[in-house]
Amino acid sequence: MDDYKNAILININDNVATVLDTIKKNDKVNVMFNNQNIKKIIALDDIDLYHKIAIKDINKGNEIIKYGEVIGKAVDNIMAGQLAHVSNIESVRVRLKLKV
Repeated sequence: MDDYKNAILININDNVATVLDTIKKNDKVNVMFNNQNIKKIIALDDIDLYHKIAIKDINKGNEIIKYGEVIGKAVDNIMAGQLAHVSNIESVRVRLKLKV
């Protein structure tokens, strides 16, 4: 039986998952949602524990979605299996107006 590393999808609309194991390039990754295996991908990068892995191709300028929310925009094309991190994501910050 092949050994798979695990990643968890928080919201079904997310395009990144959180890895639950330290991942090495070319590792097989099983993406889980609600305790069900929904996708298998090959890691294209080494990815540290609890960091994000793209579960589908994300074009430059497209939104990065985690928790069902936009957390950033891709500054480069990100392929499924790649690390999704500050090197290829620009954070989207929410500016709140405070009443003084």
